[in-house]
Amino acid sequence: GESPPIYFSLAIGIMAFSYGTFFFLIKTPLRYWLLLIVAIFIVIVVLKETGNFFRYFDPSRLNSPHIQSIGIIDIVLVLSILILLLPPLLEVFTPPYSWDALVYHLTVPRIYLEHQGFGYIPLNIYSNMPMNIDMLYLVCLRFFDDVVAKMLHCALGLLLGLVLINFSRHHLKSWRPGAVAMIILLTNPMVNYEYGVAFIDVGMAFFMGMAFYATIKAMTSLERRARFSWLILSGLFCGFLTGAKYTGVFSAGAILAILLIGVVWKRKLQFPINTKTLSTAAVIILVCVSLLTLPWLIKNSVFTGNPVYPMFYRLFDGKDWSEYMARQLIDWQHSIGQGRTVIDYLLLPIRIFTISKYDYKHFAGPMSPAILLAFVVSLLFCQRAHRRWFWLLVAGFVGFFIPWSLGAQQVRFLIPALPLLALASGLFIARTQDKSWQKNLIISVVLVILAVGVYYNFWQFRMNLKNLPMVLGGETRTEFLSTRVRSFRCFEYLERVTDKNETIVFLYENKGYYLRRPFLADGMYETSFFIDRAVELGSAERFAQWLRSAGIKYILVNEFTRKDLLTKTAQTGFFKDQNLNQRYLQGVKIVEEFIDKFLQKEFAYYGSSVYRLPPLSVKTGNPR
Repeated sequence: GESPPIYFSLAIGIMAFSYGTFFFLIKTPLRYWLLLIVAIFIVIVVLKETGNFFRYFDPSRLNSPHIQSIGIIDIVLVLSILILLLPPLLEVFTPPYSWDALVYHLTVPRIYLEHQGFGYIPLNIYSNMPMNIDMLYLVCLRFFDDVVAKMLHCALGLLLGLVLINFSRHHLKSWRPGAVAMIILLTNPMVNYEYGVAFIDVGMAFFMGMAFYATIKAMTSLERRARFSWLILSGLFCGFLTGAKYTGVFSAGAILAILLIGVVWKRKLQFPINTKTLSTAAVIILVCVSLLTLPWLIKNSVFTGNPVYPMFYRLFDGKDWSEYMARQLIDWQHSIGQGRTVIDYLLLPIRIFTISKYDYKHFAGPMSPAILLAFVVSLLFCQRAHRRWFWLLVAGFVGFFIPWSLGAQQVRFLIPALPLLALASGLFIARTQDKSWQKNLIISVVLVILAVGVYYNFWQFRMNLKNLPMVLGGETRTEFLSTRVRSFRCFEYLERVTDKNETIVFLYENKGYYLRRPFLADGMYETSFFIDRAVELGSAERFAQWLRSAGIKYILVNEFTRKDLLTKTAQTGFFKDQNLNQRYLQGVKIVEEFIDKFLQKEFAYYGSSVYRLPPLSVKTGNPR
């Protein structure tokens, strides 16, 4: 027999590390026993895989025709991947300065480490959402540093490429479709960017790929017991994805869509599954998603009173949240994209890869049309033997895409499903085995895809070239961050003039990873706690009194974001509901009056300022 790919054991081990970290953060003496159980489990997995290696390893494979017959096409594919990896590789070895990493992906784990366990982080709504992959960053911060956290996310992306190639080699009899899928993924600027930063979406794509692979193992297994085991593993991966981000639950839709197509076209696709398999899979996925998400739901309930914080406010309420903020969040999320009419939904699959940009109107992240070109070519030239894989992969992507399109149409949230579409779009490369004009045509398509990828990622490559001095040791960490994190020097100033337990308030700033002081900052500007509070208080005087009564002395303001947000608020606003825009503008005016009338600027650098609020003689209360 043949051992299952080692990627499955690796993925299970990563999941065990994540949940082991979660349970260790629970402040109870039992956490040490839980950590011991996880460690024993990981040791067992490692020993099992070591045994499988020696059991199934065949030295004769090193002399196989596949290795000896490396051609020009294979060299082009490898070089294409390496070329497209250049931008993230110039980024991954530098200290983190990307927005979301400094707001919560690294900040929340750092604060948990400082607290030596879970604790409530005021106003940071992301800290009360599922964070499975962020738990891995906590391990990196504890034993290494934040650069290793970035490297971990990049490593998950590289593992994704190996998984695509492994699946391609086993089920498509060639590694080339998997390699082309990797190239297609990297042509997308948003995906390429994420390979170099401590976000989570590329990591989620790896687990989405594993869920797909496990599902195919289940669909192709002749033994009922093996099929059941693979379905459980697929369900566990879906559960882990839901425990990484709420939108990870869309992975369940992808897997069920694949199984549904397999059942409906059972004879045509030649899979030994039936309706009972589909219903069994649905139950397994539901149970696994519920079990693996439950720890986060319980944790959220304990700290906020809302298991799915900050959603369903009317049903569950929630700490540091309000009815207006809940309405703002929903309205803003549904304002992302080109619109919500029937025509908009029909054009969405094309628009997302052709007109996407960094602004919210254009899906909040650039993508590349290379995937559409490859998809059309595969649709026309895919070999008959590969047709079933093409439609299964497309079904999985559609199963994820539909619920994604009904929510916040942000490009990043779609990344976990992109490997499925990329692999389907890469199936045309198998035609290079043909002795015909099609071979030359398809080689030309690969070169065009590479050219598109280089064009779309050249700006990122040029920007990341500025990182070379840091990567090569010619620039210190402080020098590097001073020119990339706008408030970094202000953080240094605050650490000099404040006590270690003194709380700092951020206005128009929320990237607090590098500040080693307690701070209060909006998780999202679009649903600002401080602006909502200003409206409730009704005047700059009361706003100042509220902060003074809590003993707040220093306030940090990002002047660049302040100017940008004021322009956005005055022109169009964040919301479709004009009542929400008017309320938000009212709050901004109060905050602006407060800054101009009550604060004294003490320090400024690189568009960020530290202000002092003259304290009152009596300090009571809490700003939350």
